Amino acid sequence: QIFESYLLPYIFLFILISVLSLFKSDFIRVLLIILWLILIMQPIYLIYSNNFILKTAPHNFTAVAKIDNIYGMDEKILTTYDTFGWRSTGHNLKDLKNSDTKNIFIFHGASALEQNFIDDKKTTTSLLQNYFFESENSISVLNIGGSGQRAFHTLVSIQKLNKQIPSNTKITYFNVLGGTDWNWATKALLANPNRKSNPLINGNPLKTVDYFNPQFFILTDLIRAIMNNFNNKLNIETIIDFEDQHKNVFKTYQLRKKFSLDESQLLIMEGWYQEIILELINVCNKKENISCVFIDQPTSWTKGDFKSEKFLNTLWFTPSYTEMSLDPKSLIKISNKFNLKLEKIISQNKCNKCSFLKISDLIDNPDYFYDDVHFNTYGAEKMFDIIKDYILSNNLL
Repeated sequence: QIFESYLLPYIFLFILISVLSLFKSDFIRVLLIILWLILIMQPIYLIYSNNFILKTAPHNFTAVAKIDNIYGMDEKILTTYDTFGWRSTGHNLKDLKNSDTKNIFIFHGASALEQNFIDDKKTTTSLLQNYFFESENSISVLNIGGSGQRAFHTLVSIQKLNKQIPSNTKITYFNVLGGTDWNWATKALLANPNRKSNPLINGNPLKTVDYFNPQFFILTDLIRAIMNNFNNKLNIETIIDFEDQHKNVFKTYQLRKKFSLDESQLLIMEGWYQEIILELINVCNKKENISCVFIDQPTSWTKGDFKSEKFLNTLWFTPSYTEMSLDPKSLIKISNKFNLKLEKIISQNKCNKCSFLKISDLIDNPDYFYDDVHFNTYGAEKMFDIIKDYILSNNLL
């Protein structure tokens, strides 16, 4: 979302190679070989970066977002990211390996948890951090949520954090799961109805052609990093326009061709989901100092009025950024299936460090969302109240 044209690196590289091809020196030939190797390395880089690197915002990044006339949303908000590149909550942690904090709450999830269009002081996790600061509990709250992150990315993150954070620190992982996984699984079946391999257990693209998507090009990441860090060092204010960011998603649901999922397809997708959740449970069982709270995914679909044009204009999720969309019945069915599957797996698994928190039936009114799955300030506050009460009633302090 911080973001220039993804095609720019390709154009730059093409022009550079074309110009250099006019020269005949040995140095230029070596340089051309290096540039072509960069192109050849692209698929390898993508596989490595998608499976082993959890992308974050630039460290200490700050942006201002402008939002016009959206219910439950402030007109101008401040969005900042902490020293780790995660959404700021107001915590004081600077070094995970050497910290006096003995109790850390770490939240995983996608953009619905990151809440990048909600002001710093009003996100679910910042409200939690502020509450526990005021109640004099020595707890740090980290928000590692990021756009598009699935259960697989939560798994990779927990594995990395378990190695970084000392074993004498108590860690509670709150994992908000479901939405991006059912979205990705739907995309996978849409791309290949006969797919056999599980797309939810890795970070690889669904199609071969996506390995060469300019959005994930090596130079794109490099240029993006340089530009963002340059702006940060010079204190250049980054302004994000909410309407511009959503111009290709809002008011698209009615224009997209609808399709439905049958029971056999849903069963396949549930099996995929179960496999990655069981891997997460296994990681949660490995260390004495950690525990995991699994949280399901609320949506606006449950009580949404699919006969209302106003409501329909907010829908775009599942599958996202495609020319097709699930029909209303399938949207409700797939969210229910995944949420119930998560609840069933956790409740039936012999993991004494795992618990389940069902919020999908508590945050189910469209007034809590600005689209299908993303909370407005009312939704973020409601989620805060639920999780805060859960923490207190289950003695997680």
